[in-house]
Formats: sequence, structure tokens, C-alpha cells
Amino acid sequence: TVTTLPTPELSLSASSVAISSKGGTANAPSLNGNTAGGAVRYSISNSNVATIDASTGTITAVANGTAVVTVSVAATETTAASQITFNVVVTGQDADASSGSGGSGNLPGGGGSVDI
Repeated sequence: TVTTLPTPELSLSASSVAISSKGGTANAPSLNGNTAGGAVRYSISNSNVATIDASTGTITAVANGTAVVTVSVAATETTAASQITFNVVVTGQDADASSGSGGSGNLPGGGGSVDI
């Protein structure tokens, strides 16, 4: 018998993060939902715009532009893997970012933005 594990329903405290100070940093929005102890990792679609600490979610501005951050929660013995995304908008830097390596994802609906 194959048992399908439930996928945790995740949400974020905001759908986007804005950084407007030169070289500024911001924290990822708070992750809400039952992660069932799964490891949480962060990745970014365009490191030319900003970098992100994969384990803490701290975002550091690099150049003006927009990127998508994916928050991934690893599978556990009781839940399937899950992910959610949010947008990062960086302004106030000396240069505009060049195109990133692509990446994909859907921007979450609703929620507010966090201005740093």
C-alpha cells in the first residue's frame, strides 16, 4: 500500500520584501504553518539582485531589480515537502542588476509588503 503524506499548508507574513538602502539587508517574512520539523531552506532566483543566506533567510541587496525567493520545507516522516515564494524588490543601489539565471515560481497572492 502506498501512502501519500499530507503537504503542509504554508503562508508568509508578507508577500514581498523591499530593500531601499544601499547594501541593505532584510529578513524573510515569517513562515506560518506546521513544518513538522522539516528543514527550512531559502534560495533566490537572481543573485545579481540580492543574495540570501540559505539557512536564515537574511537577504542582502546587490543591485536594483526584482527576484523571487523560494522557501522550501523538507519532507519528514509525516509530511511531504512543500515550498512557497515571495518577491524581493531592491532599489537605491548604484547599479541595476543584469539578468539572472532564470528560475521559476509563482508569486504568492495577498498579503502586504515589508519595507526595510
